[in-house]
Amino acid sequence: MAVVILTVHVFGRKPAGFSDSDLPIFNLVKSFIESFLHWQSVPIYFFISGFVFFIGLQKWDNGKWIKKLQNRKKSLLIPYIIWNTLSLLPLIINNTGELDIKSILSCYWAYNGEITGISPTGMPINYPLWFLRDLMLIILFTPFLYRLLKKNGKIVLSLFAILWLFKYFTGIKFYIPTEAMFFFSFGAYMSINAKDMIAEFRKFSKISVFGFIILGLVSMCLYNSYPQIFKILKALLIIFGLFFAYNTSVYLLQKGYCKVNNFLSSASFFIYVSHTLVFYRVSALLTKLLSPDSDLSWLFLYIMNVVLTSLILVSVFYLMSRYTPKFLSIVAGRKV
Repeated sequence: MAVVILTVHVFGRKPAGFSDSDLPIFNLVKSFIESFLHWQSVPIYFFISGFVFFIGLQKWDNGKWIKKLQNRKKSLLIPYIIWNTLSLLPLIINNTGELDIKSILSCYWAYNGEITGISPTGMPINYPLWFLRDLMLIILFTPFLYRLLKKNGKIVLSLFAILWLFKYFTGIKFYIPTEAMFFFSFGAYMSINAKDMIAEFRKFSKISVFGFIILGLVSMCLYNSYPQIFKILKALLIIFGLFFAYNTSVYLLQKGYCKVNNFLSSASFFIYVSHTLVFYRVSALLTKLLSPDSDLSWLFLYIMNVVLTSLILVSVFYLMSRYTPKFLSIVAGRKV
């Protein structure tokens, strides 16, 4: 999922100076990424986070809750501050806009754009970390969430789903982390009620695979021509994608086609928090070296960007785990 997020961000910008008609194969790949991969990983991350947070809290315990908060301080808050700071430092050094305390602080919540003179983003300066921001916020309210889900779980989940869809479809800019509320609460509900996630998701294995593939293919066909219909299908794809990801993973693991790799599992968070510091620079270097001027050459450059960025970050993670493990455990928020 970390590499999926990297891929989405690399392909998020089209080559400058080229129209869609100039890049038919590139646009086909981009439509595949937008349909099958974009917006898929974060809901799964929220779901996992909700499920894991409430393991051992089926019956509320203030002591356990405080201990979990302390653990999240190390695994979420400290890396959040470190990696946003690392993204902020080059902007301060190469400052071209307004540099004041308000602008600097906005980088840690919702960047106001003044340091670089761009439009406000509504995200931290290291923009993928909006997930951590919303996750930390929702975790603070877990005592209230526990009581709501324990007493009226299905009703609460339905209301959160409606809120998420309302904000998703209307695009109204109000800061309520609706995606985090719904998917985190979905995972939390299953954990609080001691649901067997594998057994529950298996009930929808066939429909999740069939629905995800069919909806994704239809979305690819409608991506450029019918954006409103695409948006509706994408909301369904996000839901189907959650079930598809779990059922497919369980199937591959149980059949022995895949095995858990502890090193890559440990590196995934590192790739997620650091990739924006690398892939833009890799893109600039590849563009200078390859001078792409055709459809296939641009597609090759983008794919190589994903591959090289992944290899660079995994290599850095390996070297740090070997030579600076204590420092790595701080910036990665976990023991390695």
